[in-house]
Amino acid sequence: MRMEQTNAMTLPLLQHTERNAEVMRITVDQYHRMIETGILSEGTPYELIHGLIVRKDRSAVGEDRMTVGREHVWCVKTLGRLDKKLERLGCHMQLQSPVIMSEQDEPEPDGAILRGDIDDYKLRKPAAKDTLCIIEVAESSLPYDRTEKLTLYANSEVAQYIIINLPDRQIEVHTNPQPGKGHYGSAVTLRLADKVRFMVPGNRTLEATVKSLLP
Repeated sequence: MRMEQTNAMTLPLLQHTERNAEVMRITVDQYHRMIETGILSEGTPYELIHGLIVRKDRSAVGEDRMTVGREHVWCVKTLGRLDKKLERLGCHMQLQSPVIMSEQDEPEPDGAILRGDIDDYKLRKPAAKDTLCIIEVAESSLPYDRTEKLTLYANSEVAQYIIINLPDRQIEVHTNPQPGKGHYGSAVTLRLADKVRFMVPGNRTLEATVKSLLP
């Protein structure tokens, strides 16, 4: 199994060929054991989606998928700047780390607003029920984030899913998840002059300008 050849576009391709090929899916527990035994190196940019090990695509459009785009890095660091404000509201920002969505899904979103503080997760990984908002920074991964990732987060009842769309310089906000249907009931596209409101505990929001979140 040559993991270095796996990328974020592998999943849809495998799904289309399932009728003619046998695909073995694994659980989150099996995925963890692969990391513990060294089959997969901890910290490498893989995630478990629908039981399949997928390499995260953080590259710029047209660049090598093994690279991380400069604008992608900037956006993730900028999300980190929100953490102090979030902490005062009873939550925090987790960056590029696992969130367990189901027994076969453990994505590593670019940002996740989680209830409580980091000490609440010393002995366990956060789960969907802990998650107020998921943020994906999308460049070459945009089609994947709008389809496979959106379906996963909606079915997992993540209340808010935000895509920072770098190619189009806009932010796409999805709310009102429809579990079992794989989509959100509300979708809004925000431009540079608009403001985005991140969900926080107590039916409150943290406001930021779209312009401040785009390079």
